[in-house]
Amino acid sequence: MKNAMILILPLLLLTACTTPEERAARQAAIDAQDHAECLKLGFQPNHPSYGDCRLRLKEMRVQERIANRPVYYPSVGIGYGYRHLHHHY
Repeated sequence: MKNAMILILPLLLLTACTTPEERAARQAAIDAQDHAECLKLGFQPNHPSYGDCRLRLKEMRVQERIANRPVYYPSVGIGYGYRHLHHHY
């Protein structure tokens, strides 16, 4: 599952530079991967546990994005705005 997240994350980061059609295609690919993963885990479509599986995969992507986002601190001294200090790894 982590390998799938590593492959999906760069695609998600590129969505700001894409057309609505490209974003829809990427989302369809993510949906297909999630569907396949839930089936592989033994969940059946149209069952509440399948819906829970899909929701958990979506939540995991959000948590992965949050964990990997850079941390910004206000700059002090010469300069203004925010400066990037480090990433959470």
